[in-house]
Amino acid sequence: MVSGKSLLISNTARRSVLCTLIFICGVCYRTPIESIPVASSVIVNLSLVKNGVADGDLVFRSGRDMMSRIVLSQGEASRFSHVGIMLVMKTGVFVVHAVPSEGGSSGGVLMEPLSVFASLDSASEIGFYRLKDVREATRSKIRAYALRQLGKPFDDSFLLSDESKLYCTELVIRAFESGGVNIESSVDKIKVMLIAEPVVPPDYLRRSLLLEEITFKAESRSASQRH
Repeated sequence: MVSGKSLLISNTARRSVLCTLIFICGVCYRTPIESIPVASSVIVNLSLVKNGVADGDLVFRSGRDMMSRIVLSQGEASRFSHVGIMLVMKTGVFVVHAVPSEGGSSGGVLMEPLSVFASLDSASEIGFYRLKDVREATRSKIRAYALRQLGKPFDDSFLLSDESKLYCTELVIRAFESGGVNIESSVDKIKVMLIAEPVVPPDYLRRSLLLEEITFKAESRSASQRH
C-alpha cells in the first residue's frame, strides 16, 4: 500500500526514479524473474573469480527488484542495470559502487564483498569485464581513486560534469580517467527529460570497445557430485 503523502515526491526523488528507469531500461521483460531457471552466470564461483580478476576490473549486474521486472526495453535490448569496480583484498574480492539512498541506507559510494553484490537476492545475471591491454600502473590508479570516493554521496542529478557526487557509471568513468583512460569518449549517451546532461547507462558502458568480457572456466563436477 502507498500512502497519499508518498505521491508528493521531491525533485530529487523524481530524478532518482527516472534514473532507475533509464538504467534498467533495456532489461527485457521476457518472463517473471521467479520463473527463470538459475543460470551458471548467476552462481558466482568466488574462488574462480578471485583467481581471474584484478583491481579495476568491472562487474555488471541486472537487478531483481520490481522496477527491473516491469520496465520494457528502450532501444537495443540491454543486459545490465548496474556496475561496480572490483578490488582484490586479502580477504577476497570487493566491489566499489554508487547506489541511491533506499530505506534506512544513506546510499552513496560504498564497498561490499562480491558475494553480496552478486547474491541471488540482488542479481539475476552477472557479467565481468576489463580494459583491454590494461597496465598495472593503470590498475593501481583506478584502485586508489575508487577507495578515495568511499562515502561520497550518490549523484541524484546525474551530472558527469560534477564530480562531487557520483552515480554508478560516472564512478567508473572517473576512475578510469584517473588512470589515463578516456572511456567516456568511447560510449554513447542518452538524453533524458528532466536531466540537464546526457547520461551513460551501465549497459552502454559495457558495450565500449575498450572493454572485453572476462570468462571463467567452469570446474567439472566429479561422478559422485553428479549422482
